[in-house]
Amino acid sequence: MAKCINFSLELMRFLYRETTNIVLSPLSLEIAALSILSGVKNASFDEMRDSIFDMKISLRNINDFSSALKSIISEIKSLQDMEFKMYNFIYISSKYKLNEQYMNNVTKNLDTSLKLVNFEDTSLELYNMIDAEVSDATMGRINKVIQNVPTVSNMLLINSTTLQVNESRQSISSATSSKQLKQLFKSSYEGRTSIATTTEYDKAMDISFSVHNGQFKYYHDNEQGYTCVELSYINANLNLILILPKEGSSPRDIINQLSQNKLQSISKLMALKQLEIKIPIIKLKMNIDLAYVWQIIGIQKIFDQDEADFSGLSTNPKGLCLESIIFNSEISLNGNFKEKTVSQESSKSKSSSSSTNKKTGGKKSTTVLSVAFNRPFIYFVTCNIKEQRKVILFAGVVNNLLETN
Repeated sequence: MAKCINFSLELMRFLYRETTNIVLSPLSLEIAALSILSGVKNASFDEMRDSIFDMKISLRNINDFSSALKSIISEIKSLQDMEFKMYNFIYISSKYKLNEQYMNNVTKNLDTSLKLVNFEDTSLELYNMIDAEVSDATMGRINKVIQNVPTVSNMLLINSTTLQVNESRQSISSATSSKQLKQLFKSSYEGRTSIATTTEYDKAMDISFSVHNGQFKYYHDNEQGYTCVELSYINANLNLILILPKEGSSPRDIINQLSQNKLQSISKLMALKQLEIKIPIIKLKMNIDLAYVWQIIGIQKIFDQDEADFSGLSTNPKGLCLESIIFNSEISLNGNFKEKTVSQESSKSKSSSSSTNKKTGGKKSTTVLSVAFNRPFIYFVTCNIKEQRKVILFAGVVNNLLETN
């Protein structure tokens, strides 16, 4: 999983644009990539494995990896107070015959839908059929995907991942639609948006900020000036990690330095601190074809008809190659977080701190630090699973509030 996280961060670096948001699921990327890796051999296998996966994965043990990944996904989907859904589709030209062992592995362990179709049919019937199947399975989150890939003749991969965390009215009632916060976020659009006036901007960006008071994990990097906080959802297994660059700098500056090891180091440096955190209440979506980006990063053979070796997937693989990888992701950055308010903390510790209060003249000694995510920031949604591991479900950047709701 560590190598796949680095691969996801590399994708973020290539996808980064100052005015757009990024929504990726490293776990979904691993599922989709493994469903392809299971069908390739020789140089195609080596190139893809070296770019995305750890060296310990091989043609001999790839089924074991798939089975282990299935166990992780099943555990995540079983968690309460949240709904995690992942769909993986592979459409292959009907002129190829599928390898039965490959079919058993990806359908059983990777929950992947495989279907042979006639891509040579130029009528709209095939396109409508694929659109309908994907739309039904994803409850309308992906529509008209074929319009984005008009040249598919061999193989198409479509992946959709969503996370919905249950929210209570209490968490929403603490929201504030502060005009000042929205105006601060507006600074990131100046000179890069068609919205000319403050009035137009406020009308287009009807965004509220949720406010969370309590003890949260916190770290501030004095050298680079970025701030990192971690909020734990009511579901103890789910966490939201937010990284706020220093004012005047771009999230790109932080992303360029991030790696799986760097994220682990930041996590170890975080400590509990009394905070007031303000987060925009937003829903993030992204629909993108990643085939071109994969090739730029270095995965090229599986996209080349002459070099691709899909002999693990098909018994007649000559000319078979992957042409398009459509990824759809959707997540809301809000939910019910575990919070201990300053007043609650004071009342609980009142008896034990009475002598201290006398010495300080009864003044409150608790200092609350305010952290407002009122400018572009980076986020990660992680899930604690068995064996004391943290899995990154989503990773991305919020650059543009206008594109969120």
